[in-house]
Amino acid sequence: MEHCDLYKNGRCRKFDGRRGCKESSSKWFTDALKVCEMDEVCRRASIFGNSFFVITKEQLEALREGKVLYDIAEYGTFIILEEDAK
Repeated sequence: MEHCDLYKNGRCRKFDGRRGCKESSSKWFTDALKVCEMDEVCRRASIFGNSFFVITKEQLEALREGKVLYDIAEYGTFIILEEDAK
């Protein structure tokens, strides 16, 4: 927390300022992507809007190294690779 440049005087400057730090955690990742065939994309697409992402081999390797893929538009999208069961 102290290492974050958004954390100052015991408060997070990104959010409303009254809360303490909310350190990033893999526990936040509770949603899961589904899998379909390419010819099912149109049928499964939302009528309210869609984002179509491509994951490169380099990005897949970054996921394997424990990094996070993200995109920020009106809302943020963050993707991690599920950790191996221990």
